Amino acid sequence: MESIVLSKKYLDTLLCFTGTYSDIYYDKSKVYKIFNNELNEELINELKYLNYLNLKEITNPLDLIIINNQIKGFSMKYFNGFRFDFYTEKYSKKIELLKKAKEQIQNIHRNNIIIGDLHDGNILYNEKQVIFCDPDGLLFNKKVKRQNIWEKEYYDYFKEVDKRCDIYLFNILTLALIQKRSWSTIKHMDIGFKNNELSKILSFINDFKESNYDCSYMIDYLPENEKEFKKLTKSF
Repeated sequence: MESIVLSKKYLDTLLCFTGTYSDIYYDKSKVYKIFNNELNEELINELKYLNYLNLKEITNPLDLIIINNQIKGFSMKYFNGFRFDFYTEKYSKKIELLKKAKEQIQNIHRNNIIIGDLHDGNILYNEKQVIFCDPDGLLFNKKVKRQNIWEKEYYDYFKEVDKRCDIYLFNILTLALIQKRSWSTIKHMDIGFKNNELSKILSFINDFKESNYDCSYMIDYLPENEKEFKKLTKSF
């Protein structure tokens, strides 16, 4: 993985989105994620490992970015697509995209990687592909205490973060998209597996038992046809 030197003056000429911990800059071919602080050694090594793996399911880090003699970020190839918040898409299109996303999650898990911060803003899609776009947030085959995760309220059920958390969060995202409700609304629900909207919907789906909420994908049990789904959920 190579390192390239960029100036703040150059970055200021690019389109920029400002975040809490980092800023995202775009040019014609690359995306630059520049952090407020210098990158630590652990994150640098993880970015190098992702660069070596070159997974097709994520926006792989390409170069380390040096600004004022500090490693402040990394570059990624630009992905021409949209945020995974297609609430107004047709039901059949939602099912298609959710199935593609599920396959990508499974492929990432096969490499012993946990997505962790899984939500509609960290997934992009176009007609050909669904891709995860937050490589610095990935967790590598290790259990992480949930207070180390920014959005730790998602994981109240789990003492530690592992692959089950990705599946559960993806089920919550599936619910939001199918119900045409924003992720920001769904994510603040009481997600204790009981007495919530997810469990109500899942209770209408054959073979999707309570014990499987965190290891089975809701999308596998949803009907392909919207009319069938409406019949499934007509009582609430």
